[in-house]
Amino acid sequence: MKTGGFAELTKKLKDLKGRVAGSIQRKAITAGCREVQKLMKALARKGDTGALKQSIGTKVKIFRTSRTAVGIVGPRTKFEKTKQLGKLKQRTIFRRPSKYAHLVDRGTRRSRAFPFVNPSVQATKARAIAAMEEKAAEELARAK
Repeated sequence: MKTGGFAELTKKLKDLKGRVAGSIQRKAITAGCREVQKLMKALARKGDTGALKQSIGTKVKIFRTSRTAVGIVGPRTKFEKTKQLGKLKQRTIFRRPSKYAHLVDRGTRRSRAFPFVNPSVQATKARAIAAMEEKAAEELARAK
């Protein structure tokens, strides 16, 4: 099925019922976010525990009143990791990457930046949009 882009797809989505349209939106946004997530994980600095790289995930939020869908890609807030260090594993390190990801990405006065958010979004923008269009067209064809 060939589609004419986002404008035509959103017009078709508005004609569908709420739950079906929301489901299609969610699947399409998730497909686009996965493209960004792959590169973001590849660009994220490993560090001593690798927690930042492991914590990167996606989330889709659909607002009920406006039926607007938003894809969120980045470190998950509830992700935490502990690691035992030392020969006898006597020292434990606790990491919550959502608390320090912005410092790694933008840097601080004393440590240089290791950007991974903006470069991944800019590099995968076209692929993410294509993946969203493809998934939405596939789901629309399945829904009808």
